[in-house]
Amino acid sequence: MTLRWLADFLIRDLKVEDYPLIAITGGGGKTSLMFELARLLKKKGRVVATTTAKIAVPPGNWRGELFIGSADAAMKKIASLPRCASAVTAKERKGDKLHGFTPSEIDEMHISGVADRIIVEADGSRKLPFKAYEAWEPPVPRLTALHFVVAGADVFIKPFGEDVAFRAPLLEERFGVRRGEILSVGEAAKILSSVNEYLKNSPEQARRVLFINKAELLDEAEREAVFAGLSEVRGYEVLLCASVLKGEVYFVKEFGITRPRVIKTAQLPHVSLHL
Repeated sequence: MTLRWLADFLIRDLKVEDYPLIAITGGGGKTSLMFELARLLKKKGRVVATTTAKIAVPPGNWRGELFIGSADAAMKKIASLPRCASAVTAKERKGDKLHGFTPSEIDEMHISGVADRIIVEADGSRKLPFKAYEAWEPPVPRLTALHFVVAGADVFIKPFGEDVAFRAPLLEERFGVRRGEILSVGEAAKILSSVNEYLKNSPEQARRVLFINKAELLDEAEREAVFAGLSEVRGYEVLLCASVLKGEVYFVKEFGITRPRVIKTAQLPHVSLHL
C-alpha cells in the first residue's frame, strides 16, 4: 500500500529545500530523480541541475533553460535567471549526452550563491540498476549537503549479470556475487554499506538517503522483504523505497545518524570567482 506521494515526502518530510547542494549517485533512476527534484524546487528559488559525469539531454517536456559552456559562463547565465527558475547546465554537449563539470567547479558554483539549490548527478551506470566502482568514481562535490544513493529495485528480481549491474565482474570478484542468480537482499546491503563502493567519496557532513527506486516493479511481499533486509544497512540516515515514475512512496525508515546538515559559507575555503 502506498505510504504517501513522493513529492510530499521530499518536500515536507525530507525537506530537500534545506539543502543547497544535492548529489545523486548509484543507478536505477538518478536522472529521473534529479529532474523531479528540480521540478519541485523550482518553486523555491533558482535551481540548477547538472553533472560531474554525463547525463542525457533534458527531455522534450523539460521546462527550463539549458546552458552549455564553462563553469564561469554557466554562473553568469544562472545569475541572470529570474528568482524562481530552473536550468540544466553542462560543460559541453556531444550528441545526446551532456558532459559535466569537475566536483571543484560545482563547489565553486555553490559558494558563489548564484543558485539557491544545485542538484548534481555525480555518477554513471549506463542506465543499469546496480554497479561497481572504479578508483576514480564517484565524482561527488566535496560540499554536498544531501546525498541520494540510488539503486533500482529490479536488481532483486532479475538474475545477476552485466544486463543488471554495470561492471558486474567487479562485484563478483569483490563480494562473491554469483552470476545468473538473483542478488540477495543481504548481499545488496553489504555492497550498499561499503565505504569502498556505494558510500565511496560521500562527504562526511552530507545527510545520506538510500533510495530504492522502481519499487513498483516488486509485489507487496517482495517490497516488504527488501525493506526488512535493507533495514540493516549502515552509513545512511534514511532508507526510502519508492517510485519516481509513479510518484509513490512505499516504505521509509530513519536511522537517526547525526551529522552537520549544511556547511556554512564562513567555514568554506577561499575560492576565486569570476562573475
